[in-house]
Amino acid sequence: MVSVDIAMVNNDKNDNTVITCIRALPSGDYYDRQVPYIEAFKGDNTTTQAIRIKEIFSDFDADVIVLDTQNAGLSIADELGKITYSDERDEEY
Repeated sequence: MVSVDIAMVNNDKNDNTVITCIRALPSGDYYDRQVPYIEAFKGDNTTTQAIRIKEIFSDFDADVIVLDTQNAGLSIADELGKITYSDERDEEY
Protein backbone atom coordinates (compact mmCIF):
# COMPACT_ATOMS: atom_id res chain seq x y z
CA MET A 1 0.00 0.00 0.00
CA VAL A 2 1.14 3.53 -0.73
CA SER A 3 -0.29 6.22 1.54
CA VAL A 4 -0.07 9.92 0.64
CA ASP A 5 -0.69 12.96 2.86
CA ILE A 6 -0.80 16.04 0.64
CA ALA A 7 0.67 19.53 1.20
CA MET A 8 0.59 22.18 -1.49
CA VAL A 9 2.55 25.14 -0.15
CA ASN A 10 6.27 25.16 -0.84
CA ASN A 11 7.74 27.07 2.11
CA ASP A 12 9.31 26.44 5.51
CA LYS A 13 6.18 27.36 7.50
CA ASN A 14 3.97 24.59 6.11
CA ASP A 15 4.01 20.83 6.34
CA ASN A 16 5.32 18.44 3.72
CA THR A 17 3.71 15.97 1.40
CA VAL A 18 4.51 12.55 2.87
CA ILE A 19 4.45 9.31 0.89
CA THR A 20 4.60 6.09 2.93
CA CYS A 21 5.02 2.56 1.59
CA ILE A 22 3.47 -0.11 3.82
CA ARG A 23 3.62 -3.90 3.55
CA ALA A 24 1.24 -6.37 5.22
CA LEU A 25 2.80 -9.85 5.22
CA PRO A 26 0.71 -12.85 6.31
CA SER A 27 1.86 -14.35 9.60
CA GLY A 28 -0.49 -17.04 10.89
CA ASP A 29 -3.88 -15.47 11.59
CA TYR A 30 -2.44 -11.93 11.44
CA TYR A 31 -0.30 -9.71 9.29
CA ASP A 32 3.15 -8.36 10.05
CA ARG A 33 3.20 -4.68 9.14
CA GLN A 34 6.34 -3.14 7.69
CA VAL A 35 7.09 0.44 6.65
CA PRO A 36 10.11 0.04 4.35
CA TYR A 37 10.02 3.55 2.83
CA ILE A 38 8.88 7.07 3.71
CA GLU A 39 9.52 10.16 1.64
CA ALA A 40 8.67 13.75 2.56
CA PHE A 41 9.01 16.81 0.36
CA LYS A 42 7.79 20.38 0.21
CA GLY A 43 4.43 20.78 -1.49
CA ASP A 44 4.69 21.48 -5.20
CA ASN A 45 2.28 21.73 -8.10
CA THR A 46 -0.24 18.96 -8.63
CA THR A 47 1.40 17.48 -11.73
CA THR A 48 4.83 17.20 -10.09
CA GLN A 49 3.35 15.53 -7.02
CA ALA A 50 1.23 13.14 -9.11
CA ILE A 51 4.27 12.05 -11.11
CA ARG A 52 6.27 11.37 -7.94
CA ILE A 53 3.37 9.39 -6.44
CA LYS A 54 3.16 7.31 -9.64
CA GLU A 55 6.92 6.70 -9.62
CA ILE A 56 6.85 5.41 -6.05
CA PHE A 57 3.69 3.36 -6.65
CA SER A 58 5.39 1.71 -9.64
CA ASP A 59 8.76 1.21 -7.88
CA PHE A 60 7.10 -0.35 -4.83
CA ASP A 61 4.85 -2.51 -7.05
CA ALA A 62 1.94 -1.48 -4.84
CA ASP A 63 -1.60 -2.82 -5.06
CA VAL A 64 -3.44 0.02 -3.31
CA ILE A 65 -3.05 3.76 -2.89
CA VAL A 66 -4.58 5.68 0.01
CA LEU A 67 -4.78 9.38 -0.82
CA ASP A 68 -5.66 12.38 1.34
CA THR A 69 -8.31 14.01 -0.88
CA GLN A 70 -9.19 16.87 1.42
CA ASN A 71 -8.62 20.32 -0.07
CA ALA A 72 -5.73 20.19 -2.58
CA GLY A 73 -5.62 16.39 -2.46
CA LEU A 74 -8.65 16.30 -4.74
CA SER A 75 -6.59 18.04 -7.44
CA ILE A 76 -3.87 15.43 -7.00
CA ALA A 77 -6.49 12.68 -7.41
CA ASP A 78 -7.54 14.30 -10.71
CA GLU A 79 -3.90 14.41 -11.88
CA LEU A 80 -3.38 10.76 -10.95
CA GLY A 81 -6.18 9.89 -13.41
CA LYS A 82 -4.32 11.53 -16.30
CA ILE A 83 -1.46 10.22 -18.40
CA THR A 84 1.68 11.93 -17.15
CA TYR A 85 5.31 11.87 -18.21
CA SER A 86 8.44 11.82 -16.04
CA ASP A 87 11.26 13.70 -17.77
CA GLU A 88 13.70 12.44 -15.14
CA ARG A 89 12.92 8.78 -15.87
CA ASP A 90 11.84 9.18 -19.48
CA GLU A 91 8.71 7.19 -18.64
CA GLU A 92 5.00 7.65 -19.19
CA TYR A 93 2.55 6.83 -16.39
